[in-house]
Amino acid sequence: MVRIYFVRYWLLLCIIWYVCPSSFGQVWQILKNQPQGEIRSLEIDPLGNRYVISDEMSVVKYKPDGQVWYAYHNNRLGKIGTLDTGNPFKILVFYPQYQILVILDNTMSESGRLYFEDFGIGNVCAVAISDDNNIWIMEESNISLVKVGTDGSVLLKGNPNYNLSLEANAPIFIHQRGKYLYVSQPEMPIQVFDVFGKWIKSIDLRPFEYPVYIDSHIYYVANDTVYSYNLELPEIDFREVCTCKDVHLIQLDPNGKRLIGVNKEGKLSFFNLESEK
Repeated sequence: MVRIYFVRYWLLLCIIWYVCPSSFGQVWQILKNQPQGEIRSLEIDPLGNRYVISDEMSVVKYKPDGQVWYAYHNNRLGKIGTLDTGNPFKILVFYPQYQILVILDNTMSESGRLYFEDFGIGNVCAVAISDDNNIWIMEESNISLVKVGTDGSVLLKGNPNYNLSLEANAPIFIHQRGKYLYVSQPEMPIQVFDVFGKWIKSIDLRPFEYPVYIDSHIYYVANDTVYSYNLELPEIDFREVCTCKDVHLIQLDPNGKRLIGVNKEGKLSFFNLESEK
């Protein structure tokens, strides 16, 4: 009789394990291939290369296997405000203090510079690569989106949005996904624009901290937890993905199957997204 109850109990545990895999043993694990030293920033390009900003404001590019590949050294333009690696052949490094955008190729060599003041563009607070490999910028004075070419030519100017507000001392993230742009700041609603710079709506995910990835879903961090928000089915597909109490600077792996972040020891960790579905 005892053996029968044991078998039943064991089968019940197996069923629960199969049906609810995210309830058991799903933790962040240390990545085998680690960049050198303690990591204090992290960006990942679509090819899986990793980029880290050093204390000296150098940008170091690592291969997916953790080996140093190339580096860009420049400590004369102040603190780096934005590093956009959405196109690994056109990396954007924005220096807000001097309103300068440096464009790097895949070997981390300069392929161009934009001095926004020379083109009559107001105070720029954020930049991002566009889907057509031009550049989106956010003008702080008008709170408007502007698209420029790599030669600085203005291709499109969105309408000013004086009713929207930006936090002066908080980072701004711009993501283009298809026909929409998402502008976000910590503790603020995400602002959605179309590709002509027209404001569409707000998405209030507070206490929003920062976006992990925006596609058909927004993965984002809040209260030491990664959440998933379905842009197409927001009322029925909103869920917790995993906890991240000791992990920050979270990015999505290019294959979309795992999250990669930096743990409290400054090492890369990963969480398998497929295991939590």
